[in-house]
Amino acid sequence: SRNHTDVNVVKRWEATPDGCVGAGSAAVIANVWGYRKYWLSTGKTIELHEFSLPPLEFATQAFWIDVPQQVQALLVSEGSDVTAAIHTVNHALLAVLPTFVSCDGNDVGTEH
Repeated sequence: SRNHTDVNVVKRWEATPDGCVGAGSAAVIANVWGYRKYWLSTGKTIELHEFSLPPLEFATQAFWIDVPQQVQALLVSEGSDVTAAIHTVNHALLAVLPTFVSCDGNDVGTEH
């Protein structure tokens, strides 16, 4: 789909002393303005469609991890793709979350 989601912290309940890991309440605003059709075999886009929907807004609870700039710089200096690494961690967290929280993995989303 063609979309964008903003997750904004409203109130911090807890955080580590360095502030990199936290939990609190958040406001989510999701906008969807279209979708694309693509060939699964090649990934090539064959059609783009646009439409207008009102934003979906809701309040929720959030947990976050901020990767410090010095850690990102170290990853880059070692030839790692920081965006791909963060994306990988998102998927790992989603996979193990139902072990600790009574939910379905599809009930939770990540911003990356």
